[in-house]
Amino acid sequence: MSLATPIREALAAARRRHALIVAAFALPVLAFVAVSLAKDASWPHLLLLGMIASVVPMLAWVKRPGRDPRALARRLDARPDLEDSTDLLFTDPATLGPLQRMQRQRLVERLSARPADLRTPWPRGWLLLAWALFSLLVAATLLMPPYSVSVPLPQRAPSPAAAPAAQATDITLASAALRIEPPAYTGLAASSQGELSAKLPQDATLRWRLRFEPQPEAAELVFHDGQRLPLTRDGEDWTAARTLSKSTLYRIVPAGPLPLRDDALHRLDAVPDRPPPRRAPAPESAVTVV
Repeated sequence: MSLATPIREALAAARRRHALIVAAFALPVLAFVAVSLAKDASWPHLLLLGMIASVVPMLAWVKRPGRDPRALARRLDARPDLEDSTDLLFTDPATLGPLQRMQRQRLVERLSARPADLRTPWPRGWLLLAWALFSLLVAATLLMPPYSVSVPLPQRAPSPAAAPAAQATDITLASAALRIEPPAYTGLAASSQGELSAKLPQDATLRWRLRFEPQPEAAELVFHDGQRLPLTRDGEDWTAARTLSKSTLYRIVPAGPLPLRDDALHRLDAVPDRPPPRRAPAPESAVTVV
């Protein structure tokens, strides 16, 4: 688009006026955000400041004068002395005919003698309202005591393990694991189970891992023949190990004032290894006659 010099000068003045109007509307908003940030630099204020910083330049660019040449020409055609010919002022003179160039030159001379005013009038009423509103907001923010927004976190219900032992009436077995490691000569793989009773090869190694709620002062495995195997505490778990050579019965006995809720007997069946079968082949006949 080729613009005549008077039109370029009028557009430059109109764009300066437009930028001043946008800044006049943005200043009270920025003052309010700055005061809010000084009181509490929270993410909503930062988000609002970022929106203003991005929207104001975009609004100034989109609404700038001269973006629509036809609307600008219609506005200039309101002047009688331009004779509804302002479209020529937006056209390259090299593309015009002789009469069109002569008419364009007359319009340029008239605009030079009496420049066009394309500036937007100051919106005094709206500016006064905006400044008054945001001045009240700034004053209210300055008078308001400092505040902070806190989001309440969901409270987790206390687990039974967190309850004091004095409030419990007995001890429960929260989890149990029994690992069975057969003798190496059997070639059998080790296995784990949640049951405390088991059938296993003779001379296999047993490893217990137990967890109680609440924790006892101490605990042990008591076998039916009177033998006792103490449990060793390992963090939240209690462990013990033993090689079993014969079948037996046992129960878990915690130490302290609280009894175990399930103190049933558990059975361990030691299965002896069977010797390999031996067979002597008999001869077809006891005597050979030659």
